[in-house]
Amino acid sequence: MGAGQKNGYYYAFRRSDLAAGPIWKTAIAVPGPCPQCAQGTLSTAAFDGTRLYVGGGATAGFAAMGSVAALDPGTGAVIWSTPVGGPVIAPVSYA
Repeated sequence: MGAGQKNGYYYAFRRSDLAAGPIWKTAIAVPGPCPQCAQGTLSTAAFDGTRLYVGGGATAGFAAMGSVAALDPGTGAVIWSTPVGGPVIAPVSYA
């Protein structure tokens, strides 16, 4: 189970032991209280059985207002990240 936060991190939890806290966290976007201003990540992720796809606001590595990243669901390592023209607030979908 996972969740993004306004602090810019996406957190993964073991659903059988939520009280233990996150098993990993990965920076997805710059932190801040204004998702519409390209800060933080509120978008729900998509999972294709292999990778987790997460959207959010601006990242330190791109001049764009938003980004989508593919993460390794076991470790949270960023596999790839791409800039997009605006903050990603709506859920990421996979087809």
